[in-house]
Amino acid sequence: MIMNRILIAAITAALCGVFLYSDVRAQGTDYNVGVHYYPWYYNDFHGGQYLRKHLVPAQLPELGEYNDRNEAVINRHLKWSRDAGIDFWSTSWWGPGVRTDVTVLNYILKNPNLCSLKIAILYETVGRTNNFQDYSNLGPDVTYLANNYFAHPNYLKINGKPVIIVYLTRVLSSRGTLQSSLTSMRNAAANAGYQLYIVGDQVFGNPPASPGDIALLDAIINYDVYGSMGATGYAGQSNVDNYYTAQAGWKALAESVGTDYAPAVSPGFNDRGVRGGHNPLSRKLTQADGFGSLFRAMLHGAETLTDSDIGDMILVTSWNEWHEDTQIEPVRNAPPTSVDDSSNGSDYTDGLDYEGYSNRYLDILGEETYPATDTDNDGIPNREEDDGPNGGDSNYDGVPDSLQGNVACFYTYDGQSPVTLETPAGTTLNNCEATDNPSPNDAPPQVEFPNGFFVFTIGNVGFGGSTTVTLTLPVGAAPTTYYKYGPTPTNPNDHWYEFLFDGETGAKINGNVITLHFVDGKRGDDILAQGSIIVDQGGPGVPISSGGNGDGDGGCFIATAAYGSLMEPHVKILREFRDRFLLSNYLGNRFVDFYYTLSPPMADFIAKNKSLRSVVRWGLFPLVGVSWFFLKIGPATALVLLLFFLSFMSAAILVFYKKMRLRSQIS
Repeated sequence: MIMNRILIAAITAALCGVFLYSDVRAQGTDYNVGVHYYPWYYNDFHGGQYLRKHLVPAQLPELGEYNDRNEAVINRHLKWSRDAGIDFWSTSWWGPGVRTDVTVLNYILKNPNLCSLKIAILYETVGRTNNFQDYSNLGPDVTYLANNYFAHPNYLKINGKPVIIVYLTRVLSSRGTLQSSLTSMRNAAANAGYQLYIVGDQVFGNPPASPGDIALLDAIINYDVYGSMGATGYAGQSNVDNYYTAQAGWKALAESVGTDYAPAVSPGFNDRGVRGGHNPLSRKLTQADGFGSLFRAMLHGAETLTDSDIGDMILVTSWNEWHEDTQIEPVRNAPPTSVDDSSNGSDYTDGLDYEGYSNRYLDILGEETYPATDTDNDGIPNREEDDGPNGGDSNYDGVPDSLQGNVACFYTYDGQSPVTLETPAGTTLNNCEATDNPSPNDAPPQVEFPNGFFVFTIGNVGFGGSTTVTLTLPVGAAPTTYYKYGPTPTNPNDHWYEFLFDGETGAKINGNVITLHFVDGKRGDDILAQGSIIVDQGGPGVPISSGGNGDGDGGCFIATAAYGSLMEPHVKILREFRDRFLLSNYLGNRFVDFYYTLSPPMADFIAKNKSLRSVVRWGLFPLVGVSWFFLKIGPATALVLLLFFLSFMSAAILVFYKKMRLRSQIS
């Protein structure tokens, strides 16, 4: 086990680069943003106890009620975090061997796409002290964390010290147990060879007259922004201002005893889906303001109070605490509603509007804390290139990709893995982008595109000149062909064509590295005219029967063959249904295994026949519809409605049959 951890750490360090927190303010960043992240959603999404599930219509997470150990889910969370400029996750931790520990240790920290994103433990004091009655776990817990977490290159450190964020230290203070508790934790860390940096949830309401126990902590924060601000309904700017005035007082107390301080923000609050509930706080600053206005106002307040000693840190409550509706994780797009499924239609919402906000809060966070600077004008923000392999130098030439106009590093369309494009010195890359299948309905029938598609423009080629693009795919990728979608000299209409090297233009493939050869105005250049620039759209492919397995990354062979792409929306629905309702139980797993045994040859046959693909798509439509229904409203409700529909149809058929029989008897 220890050797495995060392190997994982070494590989991650090699791929992503390692830096200490003292250097955390990477080029182009203004603030160091952390989010409280909850690895609570392994296989049941906590029973659906959250506000959005009760709205009419329901507003589910963008990823559905996901399994947070699924690699695709973690990769999507990482991609969203990178896009929003998030630097670290403060992950809820309830002790050794329990759900949160297994998820963080065995799935999140082992993910190869963490790159520069850091992980800190949010120590759940209530659970680990039996509601502040028994403190015997504190020392052993830190020993466990030291042996299993602290050496990982992605574990958050400040000045070389591993960070633990301790929930409700203010309660420990009120009980007179904070000093002894911290001593137990620090001694255990010292015995394992570490000095801790302890961040305490010490801030609440107005600041006291004196620092008190603040000096015992390395830094202080306010987790419960809602309770501390004390506003309900619409907060208004005055409540936000009052909150940050009080926070300024806390910061002054911390500075007076040499303790650091990090301000906090939150988008709103509503916990009525999980408990009796408090009065909710709208995500609008006032009734007349737009959604997200409270979050933006709080960010403006927090930005005035950051501490440069800790990289101008801001903490967000939360990434995915769905029970209290403080999450900024994307929700499926939906119009606003104030109606819920309670008996009077407003027990959960209290009459406040809620929207299916999509990426709104990630966009706001990125806009306010991490401007999307693109120094080399390749279309990829510095923050994404700086987060690439080898510390942002993915082609290992000693120069950051974000400073080179002929190198672009960005993530595949599904957010799974980084890829690198490089053209010769003197040329430029512009408008680089990862895209979905540009035309899935007529895509090549026997080819899968597991890495998606890439669009780019090459400049400074020279009138009628030739050039190359080196496309480096993730390690382990093994494409066998390259397809483009666009016009050619013999067919000016957009169409699919295989783009392999013909002696002048096309792709040469060597493992995970593809060299694309272009000539200005010829095959492969979508402009089809000489002009010193080349525009390209295409993607690497593999035989369709070789793509997919049962691990959540593929496997819908027949649907993929029929629709032409693993990323086609109908296929995504079927894959999500499989992941949530089949792979989560024994019988479902056995069915999937049986399907994987029989379906590949059927998929090959379907893929070779365009007319048959169309027929199969029509045949799959009811299955896609039922799967969407289950994902949208949950299995229990879907089954009830389905049974009702079948009963109604059966009754209607029976009545129709009896009437027809009666008519035949009369006649």
